[in-house]
Amino acid sequence: MIDKETLRIVIKKQREELAKYDIGIEREEREKIDIHIPFAIIISGIRRCGKSTLLRQLIKKMRNFYYFGFEDPRAIDFDVKDFEKLDSLFHEEQGDSDYYFFDEIQNIPQWEKYVRKIIDLKKHVIITGSNASLLSKELGTRLTGRHLTHEIFPFSFKEFLAIRKKNLNIASFEQYFTDGGFPEYLIYKRSDILQNLLTDILTRDIATRYKCNFVYFIF
Repeated sequence: MIDKETLRIVIKKQREELAKYDIGIEREEREKIDIHIPFAIIISGIRRCGKSTLLRQLIKKMRNFYYFGFEDPRAIDFDVKDFEKLDSLFHEEQGDSDYYFFDEIQNIPQWEKYVRKIIDLKKHVIITGSNASLLSKELGTRLTGRHLTHEIFPFSFKEFLAIRKKNLNIASFEQYFTDGGFPEYLIYKRSDILQNLLTDILTRDIATRYKCNFVYFIF
């Protein structure tokens, strides 16, 4: 568990950092997501494809909302019993809101119990998380059908052109075909970014999801 005052500090710091975050190239998926319905809107997808950035793009036009990122090392002791504490602090620090944005909530076991509770109160909940947990067949049962899922992929060709500042032509498509659409790789052009990403997907997503004892692969 995490004590209330520590949690209060994390909430404040995250809100301050959120305002400084570069939201990058606007994702095409943004216009397809309706956050104004009383369902859990789930943004899932492969690692490092831009889910958290898309979440912040959705937040950008909001004036009154709650936000919490669960991959924050300052909140490492957070568990399911702390959700009520979190909700109380949201109201104390930021007043009333009907909109909850949660980044990587799947890190907390039994998170769906809290989300289901606030959905029953007709609140709006927007969640990001990895495919390994948020595309599982059990999710529908856990949220009793009260969710809509948007699966996000790496950059489309159109988004690739925007981030690379290139014109639409055959040469650009050939470059996209070679480089793919993972945002960080397109920015930094380092092959080890893709290598580490592949390793994480195999060992932290696939192996964990299917309870493999090991993953062996050759390059």
